[in-house]
Amino acid sequence: MRPARGEAHVWRRPTERYLPACLRPSFTSGRLSLSVWGSFSVRGRTPLVRVEGILNQHKYIDILHNHHLLFVEAKHGGTSNFKLLDDNCGPHRDRAARSYMALHELERVDWAPQSPDMNPIENVWSVLERRLRARPTPPTTLDMLFDAFCEEWDRLPDSLFAGFSPTTTPRSPSTTTTTKPHPPTTTPYPPTMTAPPPTSMPTTTPP
Repeated sequence: MRPARGEAHVWRRPTERYLPACLRPSFTSGRLSLSVWGSFSVRGRTPLVRVEGILNQHKYIDILHNHHLLFVEAKHGGTSNFKLLDDNCGPHRDRAARSYMALHELERVDWAPQSPDMNPIENVWSVLERRLRARPTPPTTLDMLFDAFCEEWDRLPDSLFAGFSPTTTPRSPSTTTTTKPHPPTTTPYPPTMTAPPPTSMPTTTPP
């Protein structure tokens, strides 16, 4: 019989627990998931940063300190010459992150949490995904996927970032930054880049 909640119950003897007739294989998609952070402005881009686990405010502060501020100093001459456009995920808004931004005079573009205006970096992620799908040899591990991300990110023309970069005033260009994907969603392994076939895992059933 098959209950409404989707589980399958079978009648069996105690010694028949692992017989194929008493098991139902579970499905695993075989997709790879990876979170990366990146930032760009009309003057260039940062390296991609791999985010291990779920992004939180402390990891976000480390990224800002070790990557974003260096980019801003090198390309914009300091934090007073730009505004930061990030998305509205929780780690970007937590108290510690806000305090760090205030301490280093990181001025953010203020926009509503449910703003219909799309962060320009989403266009870049879309381009990257298409380039990843077009690679002749798809990656099969997370390390290979991250390496492929970095290769395609570095190959993107500067004109692409210049075209997508928002400008608030002639003297105050903005940089756009985000972590892709936003927790808890993860970047899906592109459907055309199939990982090794899923394995069948036994699902035991009660006697």
